[in-house]
Amino acid sequence: MVRQKLKKICAGVLVASMLLQMLPAQVQAEEKVNTTVMASEGQQAAQTPNGSETQYNGTTSENESGKNNSNETSTEQPDDTSESNSKSEAEENQPENESNKSDSNIEESAQENTEQTDAEQETTADEANPTDATENGIQVIDNKVTLTSTADFINLSNQPAENYETAEITITRGTTNSFDLTETVNGKTFQGFGSAEHPFKGTIVITSSGSGIDIPINRPFFGYLDQSATINAGLYLKAKGAVNGPLLAANYVNKNSAGAKTISLMIGAEKEDNNLPSFGGIIGTMGGGTSLSLSVVNKITEADTTITGIGNLGFFCNTMEAGANLTIASYTDGNSTNDGSTGNTPVTIGYNISTTGGHAGGLVGEMKDKATLTVNQELDLTGNVTTTATESAAGGLIGAATNPTITLNNPVTRTGTIEGTSESGGFIGKVVYNTGLELDLSNISISGITISNGNHAGGYFGVLNFDSASGDTITIKTNSQTNQTNLTHTGTSWQFGGVIGQYSANSLSSTLKLESPKVTISSNGAVTALGGIIGFVAGSGAHHGLSKATSSYVEISGASVTADLTTDLKKNGDSYFGGLVGELGQAEGQGHFLSVSGTTKVSGNDNGKASKLGGILGTSTKGVLRISGTTDLSDLKIAKTGAECGQIAGSIDGTIVYALGSGNGTGGNGYDWKYIRPAAVPVSDIGSYGEVIRLDGSKLKETDGSSADSNTLFTKDPSSHQLSVKYTLGEPLAINNTRDLAAVAVLLQQGNTEGLLSKSITVNCDVDLTGTGIYSLLRDNGSQMYTGTFNGNNHTITLAAGEAYGYLSDSTLAANENGTSVTVGIGQIYNHSTIGFIPYCNGKVQNLILNGSIYFHNVSNGVNVRCGAVAGYTDGATFTDVTVNTNIVYRDGAGGAGLKVMSIGGFLGRAKGTTTFTGCSMQGTISSSSGCYDFAIGGYVAAGEEGANITFSNCGISNATIKHEKFKDNSNAPNALFGGLIGCMTGNVTINGLTINHLQMEATLLKLRVVCWDTIGERTVRPTACQSTIL
Repeated sequence: MVRQKLKKICAGVLVASMLLQMLPAQVQAEEKVNTTVMASEGQQAAQTPNGSETQYNGTTSENESGKNNSNETSTEQPDDTSESNSKSEAEENQPENESNKSDSNIEESAQENTEQTDAEQETTADEANPTDATENGIQVIDNKVTLTSTADFINLSNQPAENYETAEITITRGTTNSFDLTETVNGKTFQGFGSAEHPFKGTIVITSSGSGIDIPINRPFFGYLDQSATINAGLYLKAKGAVNGPLLAANYVNKNSAGAKTISLMIGAEKEDNNLPSFGGIIGTMGGGTSLSLSVVNKITEADTTITGIGNLGFFCNTMEAGANLTIASYTDGNSTNDGSTGNTPVTIGYNISTTGGHAGGLVGEMKDKATLTVNQELDLTGNVTTTATESAAGGLIGAATNPTITLNNPVTRTGTIEGTSESGGFIGKVVYNTGLELDLSNISISGITISNGNHAGGYFGVLNFDSASGDTITIKTNSQTNQTNLTHTGTSWQFGGVIGQYSANSLSSTLKLESPKVTISSNGAVTALGGIIGFVAGSGAHHGLSKATSSYVEISGASVTADLTTDLKKNGDSYFGGLVGELGQAEGQGHFLSVSGTTKVSGNDNGKASKLGGILGTSTKGVLRISGTTDLSDLKIAKTGAECGQIAGSIDGTIVYALGSGNGTGGNGYDWKYIRPAAVPVSDIGSYGEVIRLDGSKLKETDGSSADSNTLFTKDPSSHQLSVKYTLGEPLAINNTRDLAAVAVLLQQGNTEGLLSKSITVNCDVDLTGTGIYSLLRDNGSQMYTGTFNGNNHTITLAAGEAYGYLSDSTLAANENGTSVTVGIGQIYNHSTIGFIPYCNGKVQNLILNGSIYFHNVSNGVNVRCGAVAGYTDGATFTDVTVNTNIVYRDGAGGAGLKVMSIGGFLGRAKGTTTFTGCSMQGTISSSSGCYDFAIGGYVAAGEEGANITFSNCGISNATIKHEKFKDNSNAPNALFGGLIGCMTGNVTINGLTINHLQMEATLLKLRVVCWDTIGERTVRPTACQSTIL
């Protein structure tokens, strides 16, 4: 029966062919244009594939099957058709009597065809199936081809790509058959369409465009897809098991400079033999200059589908080459009534993205120079993003980028875990900009995200580098009212910041401006530098920073940070926490400049987990911290009370820290800084040394240089951001007003000018340092030594070390009259080891009157403190005609072994070597309430160390008071030593005239050491007013 039917079919085909020959030429031509040869119909010779297997490894791919192969044979058409197509025009226009032969000739030819042998006509049932092309090749006729079976796809993809490069490919199927491009047919597998030399530029037509025709695949549908191609609606690509590459195209190119294109695509996923589905995103690499608008309907129902690869990896695109432009026009959920089709209804992308060989991003793996990404759809990104490749970045949206343009036209929310090996960022892992721009991040919400590992980790950017030397500005804006970054750090990182992990720039004139960032962070991982906004501002040589990085200028305004540290930031070595910036690293020139303005709110608890910390800045080498507006630390709990922990800044080294205002919110004209202090925090405003320099706009001020006057301490160039100390160095250094003394102190403490520590200084007027934050010429941590001559010219310098300012957490103005307040942390000095006007003095001090006050406190497990109005320590110095009339008040409120050694003297804390006092007078007050075990107070010197030789000539003590309240509390300071002249002496003392006139010493029972000629006598006396003269 089959044989008979085939005979009739063949006869019919032959008759039709012969009739076609007799048609007029015009009709034949039209027929040729409109003919589409269906796969498996009239095709005899099968093409031999080259058998090559395309490997897709993330960002690069090469479809070798699309190349010409000499072993391949072209599919031939039936002879009758080829003959009819090859007829000459003369033959086709023969006279009608010749061209119209007798029908008997046609019938005769048909009869000959029907009389073929049974062997020639033998056809199996499978061969007769019109949808099967396993043995038959597939042929593109008139640049058209229709695919109706799996074998059709496979056979076409194994042909040279030029055969179908510009063809119209129609995909259709019946109601009973399906496609599966993961199968192997006659030893051949699906190779994907298009090659590097011949990318697909034709048209894909889907006959069921509404519901789509699902096509299971395990490799990219296109090896190379050209922008000139047209992909009609209805293409439905379904990952079956593990797809070796992206779903749609490994490479998207634009060889013909075609205009921007739109592709609408459906995606799905299914298991293969219980193997969970995975695929390498939707597009592999978008070539330079390409432009694509992508609309995706997600019909994936397998919840455990993952996005995996071995190169750059992103859900929509793995790599965007320079100038590529990708628009996510829509992303809808094909399985939900809440499909997001309006664009402003959030749709979830919840797949984990993981690569072993490149950058990973939630949307795009890497955006190269000036690539553009636009997202119109509101999205919830909930999956994890991970790269395990060395020196690679992971980003919540983008893995790595260079000069990208990213526009989010609707909100995008990012949760989940972001984990890179080098950089990890909630928005972009690593980004470089070389021009200024405004980054409006108000449409991205980093909520409940975990940043894990990555040497540089940040809530938005793991690393941000600004490679511009032209003074441009990058402005990062967030909506602090509705958009709060909420993130946790785990694992191990060098830096971690609520917005940026590490920042570097190649010019101080360039500006990074962060407006109104609002961040909530917690850390239970290991990190060296943690900042509420920026972890680390890097200089030259920093890992993954700019190789030519210099000093950077950063402005942070209106920041709100809540930080909670739950584990030690670092098990071994130092770790730094700053409410805004963890660390300002070392940089060439003046160092980094951090300007903090607006209302700054820092809350949370360090829980004692950082070794060095500050409410604004953790640590800094050189550089500048400038503060204005309102600084509110009222809800910040500082548990760590070490030597380099401060309310404002922790560890500084040559850094200038100053504020525009007194801290009390008064002043006007921009000098109205208001400081609201943390509650009951026994730490200094600056951990390492000094205080915040406070400019009131009159006694001390800042200008841009054009209007500088005698009260200008700093000039700040608005373009270069260079901060200069307004003072002219001379020989000697002349002090003509408060500004001059403040300037010399800043220059000395900054440590940038060689030779200043040995220069002579001459005072030409009285100087009042009250309210300035300047109380010592040097760093009061013992790291600098003065060896010059300081000549006061009989002028008075009024000190105000540790004075109260700012507001308590309950908005009460801080007050500490005469240093008697029991409220801690209102300006007093803590853990500064060497306190005094010239903290470490090995020079000469003469003709000077010191007035004012010094208020400092001790804390358990703090540092040993040496304090004197003139100097905290000396290896040998000369004091001539110096009068001390200061009020030194020391408190701690707690006793025990945890408190360190305290040495408080009217002139000197501790002395070693040869020290002489000539014509000096002690007229001040020393008041102590220390409970430490080892303690010494002396009217002139608290303690003379072994090897000390101290000489007094014509000196006196007059109307002085020395008192120690702890002796009233059951003598819980058993080793305290108390002396009107020297508290404790191990070396030698020589007295050539000493007058004591009304020395009041208060205690219940104490050891009073009085020096008589060349011996030290020890007497027990009762606390009465003592008036005596020792000759």
